[in-house]
Amino acid sequence: GEKDTKLAKPKVEAELAAVRKSLKSEASRRRQLEKRLTEAQEQQTATTEVLQTRTGELAEALEQQTATSEILRVISSSPSDIQPVFDAIAANAARLCDAVNGMVIRFDGQLLHLAAHHNVDPERLAAVRQAYPRPPSRGALSGRAILTRAVVHVPDVSKDPEYTLPAGTTVGYRSVLAVPMMHEGVARGTILVARDVVAPFSDTHTALSPTSADQAVIAIETARLF
Repeated sequence: GEKDTKLAKPKVEAELAAVRKSLKSEASRRRQLEKRLTEAQEQQTATTEVLQTRTGELAEALEQQTATSEILRVISSSPSDIQPVFDAIAANAARLCDAVNGMVIRFDGQLLHLAAHHNVDPERLAAVRQAYPRPPSRGALSGRAILTRAVVHVPDVSKDPEYTLPAGTTVGYRSVLAVPMMHEGVARGTILVARDVVAPFSDTHTALSPTSADQAVIAIETARLF
């Protein structure tokens, strides 16, 4: 019996060693599978993010193209009547920039005039009507865009140290983009889009806004020709 036990011991140890080796191998394979699964999940996440970004970019491009087509359609349907064009530009500019409201301000070379408005709070609209016509100055964002010939982005107009228009003009008017309408170096006016809360505009919106200004200039020049 003792001899059988001695003979069986190496066999048991060999089997245990084989089991341990097998378990170690299984653990290694499991780690490899877990690693591959993690890598696959990371790759899937990255791919999803890229697709979402591209989908968003395509949607923005389509929305911009649709807005441009709408403006050009309005221009072609009433080339001598500029008011419907300005109304459409005020609405489209606000939509493209995720703004709450929009305005178009015309500049005749001396004074700024309110030309169109979209979804502007009645109290603010009344205050704006009293503030215009007015010469361009840094105290109004429309004038500041005219004077600088550049896009003006103010994160919170209520904290802007240069803003001098009456308090009523800031109702529903906090984060603002003001875009000059330029033609051959001459300022034709300003497009204003605003949010009623402090929510600064993104670089994408800042880049989109000149498109509306270009459309307004086309409308002005078309009307001048007629």
